[in-house]
Amino acid sequence: MSVSIDCKNVEFDIKKRTILHDISLVIPQGCFFGIVGPSGTGKTTLLRLFAGLNKPSRGTIQFFGSEGKELRQSELNVSLLFQSLALWPHATVKEHVDLVSPNTRQERPGEEILLECGITKTLWSRYPHQLSAGELQRVGLARALAAKPMLLLVDEPLVNVDQQLRSQIQSLLKNVHARYETTIVYVTHQWEEIANLCDHVAVLDGGGVIQQGRVDDVYWHPKSRRCADFSGAVVDISVSLINSGKVAVESKILENSVRSLGMVRPQQIDFITPRNSNSWVVSRAFPSESTWHYEFQSEEDKISLSSSNYFAVGEVVGIVIRQF
Repeated sequence: MSVSIDCKNVEFDIKKRTILHDISLVIPQGCFFGIVGPSGTGKTTLLRLFAGLNKPSRGTIQFFGSEGKELRQSELNVSLLFQSLALWPHATVKEHVDLVSPNTRQERPGEEILLECGITKTLWSRYPHQLSAGELQRVGLARALAAKPMLLLVDEPLVNVDQQLRSQIQSLLKNVHARYETTIVYVTHQWEEIANLCDHVAVLDGGGVIQQGRVDDVYWHPKSRRCADFSGAVVDISVSLINSGKVAVESKILENSVRSLGMVRPQQIDFITPRNSNSWVVSRAFPSESTWHYEFQSEEDKISLSSSNYFAVGEVVGIVIRQF
């Protein structure tokens, strides 16, 4: 069983200082919902409100189960995966899941969860100080899942982990969500994690929600430059380049968006046979993994962007902005 969350006009104060202001969002049942924003913007504070560790100063948070039945906070089965993991130093790996499992009458209540999280039997008798960083992350997640939560709250689990472990934990979280259909609320300051994991997202800044919706919609249709900057890579396009025709734009609607935000996504940039009005010379190029980083020069203007296409330094190209 999972839950949906309806958050209306929520505010939270600490010592007369407002940390969260006018937070209104809806988290659908069974959703993998991301909360993203810069450090200090209230992401973890909002997660603690969902967990019932703090109460809103103003506004309401409602939880709904199957068939739209409203649930009190005391009726929720919530698991919170802390950034620090907060594992018990006195408990073995297996005890971490056995102690929270609701199926304590079973002979082996936590073994299935441990194996699903990639924790082999050779690790079950070990203590946290005997585990690697990746193994600790898996134990923390296994303990959170062992309680069979309706709502799983995850607070920046991939901070200070290497790329290989980051990919492993992301795959594990996606598999867990697909199997259990638990509502997951995932906090991070990295848009890459949101794009890889979540289907809905809320972008927080300054203690408020500046945009929310499906991940693709927020990425391709940001409502402000601030949201665009925080939801992925951007390429700066000045209004003067549009007015002069040095950058072609595929549609009028897209042109208005570019004029408003002064940017496009790198994937919207395409290259065409140059015309007199929009010829650019490749002035600098260097590789990075599977892409090339370029500087394109046109008279006094310059655009920096990345592409999988190869261009030689000095080559002349045309640039057009495509609609996605």
